[in-house]
Amino acid sequence: MFPTLIGLTGGMGVGKSRVAQCFRSLGVPVIDADGISHRITAAQQCGSLAVARHFGPQYLQADGAMNRAKMRTLLLENPQARARLRAILHPLIWQESCLEYHTYQTQAPYVIFDCPLLFEKQEWYQAMQRTLLIDLPVEKQIERIARRNGHDRATILGMLSWQMPRAKRLQYATDILVNYDGIARLRQRVKQLHHFYLSQFEPKKTY
Repeated sequence: MFPTLIGLTGGMGVGKSRVAQCFRSLGVPVIDADGISHRITAAQQCGSLAVARHFGPQYLQADGAMNRAKMRTLLLENPQARARLRAILHPLIWQESCLEYHTYQTQAPYVIFDCPLLFEKQEWYQAMQRTLLIDLPVEKQIERIARRNGHDRATILGMLSWQMPRAKRLQYATDILVNYDGIARLRQRVKQLHHFYLSQFEPKKTY
């Protein structure tokens, strides 16, 4: 028996990774799509090798890992390149995600799939039994991203354009968590969601 799969998503800067960590602290397995992306684009890994084949070796660092800063510049300038990169990496990310998911058979009533582009990838979205959107107003997102990464407003707006607009994400989500009032309140909300999910998905016991 495989556990229920809950998709965790949200725009940049909304605190999605912190929510994922809150679920981990409660013992919930979390499949991290971004983490997998970094892993497969490390030195001499399948993703970085594919990037070199399709975009040229100039998009790799000296150690053979994908040069993320150089790739980000290209993607901001060229939407076609963004589509090409997703076509290269997304099947590899999904393959690794599925392999990880299958290791959790019978170990947990549900598993979190943490993925920023969940709603953009309809085949991934369709594989979820439920979705949790971490939400913030766009101006608050911009403020947090600028403080965290030091990007200017134009760069941030360009990066935000890579994701589905906030209004559309809100339409897709099963559950919505607005992350606006501190880590203690966030942990409390995640704990409430966890107990709700357990009540929905934990196998019933007979005594």
